[in-house]
Amino acid sequence: MTAFTCYVGVVKDPDYQWTEENWHSNIPALFSLPGSRELFIKIMEGVREGKYQGLQLDWGAFLGNLTKEEIQELLVRDVKQYEDCSHFPHIREKAVKLQDGLRTLEFGKKYAVVVTEC
Repeated sequence: MTAFTCYVGVVKDPDYQWTEENWHSNIPALFSLPGSRELFIKIMEGVREGKYQGLQLDWGAFLGNLTKEEIQELLVRDVKQYEDCSHFPHIREKAVKLQDGLRTLEFGKKYAVVVTEC
């Protein structure tokens, strides 16, 4: 079964030169996003079609540079699902972490959204 991971980070090297063995260290994570096939495809297609500035990092990894507003737009469905299931403690905890992470982002600033297929 394929698993998907996703996080929001900050690009340390704007030229995306992966000089270290582990490219993750070039994009420190600020917080995780719900990993899903749908989000992976949205970022992958957005990068390939030119909707988002970004690139393919590896066989199953893409980076899209998105603003806070674009990230929030991508996550509308996930946030709604979390709100609908907030009576479950583990879901409520994920919703709080996601909303706390989104609140830390600055409007208009670009952030790296990294999606991977494992």
